[in-house]
Amino acid sequence: MLTACGGGDGGNSGVAPQITTQPLALTGLVGESVQFSVAASGTPAPAIAWLLDGTTLADGPLAAGRCAGATVSGAATATVTLAALPQACDGATLRARASNGSTPDALSNEVTLTVHSRPQVLTAPADLRVAAPAAASFSVQAGGRPAPTIQWQVSTDAGEHWSDVPGATATQYTIEATSAADNGKRVRAMLSNVHGSTASNAAQLTVDAITPATLTLVAGNLGGPGSVDGSGAAARFYEPAAVARDAAGIVYVADTRNHTIRRITPAGAVDTLAGAAGDRGSSDGIGAAARFDNPMALAVDAAGNIVVADTGNRTIRRITPDGTVSTVAGAAGQSGSADGAAVEARFASPVALAFDAAGRLVVADADNCTLRLVGADGAVSTLSGAAGDCGSADGPAAGARLSFPGALALASDGVLYVADRGNATLRRVAADGALTTVAGVAGEPGTTDGNGSAARLGDVAGLAAGAGGSLWLSEAQNGTLRRCTAAGDVSTVVDYPALGSGDAPRFNRPGGLAADGSGGVLLADSGNHVLRTVTPGGVVGTLAGAAALSGSSDGAGAAARFYAPRGLALDAAGRLLVADTQNHTVRRIAADGSVSTVAGSAGSPGTAQLNAPAAVAADAAGNIYVADVGNHVIRKISAAGAMSVLAGKPGVSGSADGPADAARFFVPYGVAVDGAGNVYVADTGNQTVRRIAPDGTVSTLAGSARAAGSTDGAGSAARFNGPFALAFDGSRLWVADRNGRTLRQVTLDGSVSTLAGRAGEAGSSDGPGTLARFAAPEGLAFDAAGNAYVADSGNGTVRRVTPGGVVSTVVGTPGRSGVRLGADGRLAEPMGVAVLGPGRLAIATANGIVRAELP
Repeated sequence: MLTACGGGDGGNSGVAPQITTQPLALTGLVGESVQFSVAASGTPAPAIAWLLDGTTLADGPLAAGRCAGATVSGAATATVTLAALPQACDGATLRARASNGSTPDALSNEVTLTVHSRPQVLTAPADLRVAAPAAASFSVQAGGRPAPTIQWQVSTDAGEHWSDVPGATATQYTIEATSAADNGKRVRAMLSNVHGSTASNAAQLTVDAITPATLTLVAGNLGGPGSVDGSGAAARFYEPAAVARDAAGIVYVADTRNHTIRRITPAGAVDTLAGAAGDRGSSDGIGAAARFDNPMALAVDAAGNIVVADTGNRTIRRITPDGTVSTVAGAAGQSGSADGAAVEARFASPVALAFDAAGRLVVADADNCTLRLVGADGAVSTLSGAAGDCGSADGPAAGARLSFPGALALASDGVLYVADRGNATLRRVAADGALTTVAGVAGEPGTTDGNGSAARLGDVAGLAAGAGGSLWLSEAQNGTLRRCTAAGDVSTVVDYPALGSGDAPRFNRPGGLAADGSGGVLLADSGNHVLRTVTPGGVVGTLAGAAALSGSSDGAGAAARFYAPRGLALDAAGRLLVADTQNHTVRRIAADGSVSTVAGSAGSPGTAQLNAPAAVAADAAGNIYVADVGNHVIRKISAAGAMSVLAGKPGVSGSADGPADAARFFVPYGVAVDGAGNVYVADTGNQTVRRIAPDGTVSTLAGSARAAGSTDGAGSAARFNGPFALAFDGSRLWVADRNGRTLRQVTLDGSVSTLAGRAGEAGSSDGPGTLARFAAPEGLAFDAAGNAYVADSGNGTVRRVTPGGVVSTVVGTPGRSGVRLGADGRLAEPMGVAVLGPGRLAIATANGIVRAELP
């Protein structure tokens, strides 16, 4: 209750009443009460009456007037109370009249009643359901005096915790481009004024994700790197470096370049045990919440825990069977050689792990040229070698020396071995750290089989126990698998004349090994991104993953081979054209999936042939236009199959305009043709867009030679940053500006504008215009409705851009690379895209072509 009484104006005796203390203007709150007070003198003592808006008050509820609903008490006393104030009473005036029968009566000053109110929600935000990436807008109507401020808040845990949205202080809050991450968010408005704060109800946002596209193989091979869970050949890895197997037959993989630890069941199903693909870090936590940085070695302890050499973090980590990750020893990002308690110890580059016969964890600390021991409590000590003193000395631990030690293995007879990579030798490690060279000669790498020092070893990247105390050895540079007996006899079990990934299994930088429990071995075939099996007799199979198989064979579907295909287009007959870049050919795929070669000679680049063609386009007359990157020219292949130079000079780069044979280009990656016969060129190295008229005259439509940038504008005032792909929508030319990470438009008079993305800002956000983000837009095509499709290779996705510039992801998942066929299909660095028909796309990915059926 508020009571106000002003200062007096001095006493004055006399018969007539006088106001000695004036009432004060007051502010009250809706629903509460205020008191106005007055003091008067006179003889006899004057009676007091209060007037509201000029009308004398009486005790009781007010039935009329602006303050109707309020209750009055003390209307005939020096202090009047107005209770249960309504908002309408705001601005009412009050004054007191003092009378005692003498004239004149005395009137106080007239004062104003101000009625404030706490913040009120007049119209609350409503629940919303949208389809990604549509905008979601919430609104609130606020009441209260003074007018309240608004602060929008968001909760991602069903309203348990709230956080302010920076800058969201208007009556409407809009999430411009929704995504799956916004699904389930709660949104509310917090209203505040000097009398307090009021929260609106929590509106829930439901975001319906775009139904994933279904992928099927058109032609070629889809193996290669990635991060896809699945069974057998459907799984994808990225340079796996190490493998381990537990007593139950579960296989664990250090998926090094994905920064994850993967798991393979005895049935061949692959999943991710810990870490998040492509997201390196050092966080402990459970499963996907944990982070690793290039993990390179694994070992399984007696309790079933997986120990990880987290090489990039320079730490030793432990993963329990339920996926909980903790740091055992070392400090993330801190290199050193200090022994000591877990948090005090330092490693330089822990690259290999093994438990010795006593159950102690041994770590090969390569850059320190030492072997370290890690106790159960995380305490670290040096077993062999001296930090920073690399060499090849055998003998007791204190005097022994190693050179960049690598793989470790405990043989079946209880002897521990280390691959001394810098010395190209195999060493035996005693329990006290003493070293003995078993095979090879320090500083003399080679491939010779033999006993002890007669043998020569290569870059031994993996060791595993074999039968009878023998060891398996994988040699990364030689691409071989060898065996060494306990007596030091070295023999080659699997040898290939050449490294690679052809259709017949062959190793490419073979890495870590693990015994398979039956005398054979499991192998992390790092360069092929697969896990191999090898029987005791040397028969090689693939446990999980799929190697990238390239080639130039024509044929049907999966029998055909491509080598880094890029640009796609449909010819006049509706057949798919492929710029088969590394085969230096143009290929055609018929409706039945059969592949033929249209032009070029596989493996034979040259000025008379194609040299790394990157893009193709076709006109209605059946002519094909080719961006011949390596030759710096634009080729034309007639409907009859004759190939000629349309513009430029083979093997000569430049930026000259003019007649066809005088014009020059510099690594042109994109080509498009309009209905009038004009051919447009993304002259990538020159950072320009060029036009070739039907008579062969070349001109620069937009951009300035060798001047990279992102400026919109007319003609030479505009700038591009790696223009890669072109597509013509009938009135405008669209440009995938790869390094600028934007989608640009060029009118026929050369005026350039940015339709989607923001220059220099990589990302995967969907949404309208410049709110969207691209990583590396490299392919471009249009459908009949005017939608553009962008092969965003850096995100592993295909994006759809409406005529109004709204971007959505229609194929693939950002950050999830590797081809996966079927529903919820995924892509590996898609380079080209073509529209086959309504809702149907062809996409060049890995070494193959896939068809995407859009929902």
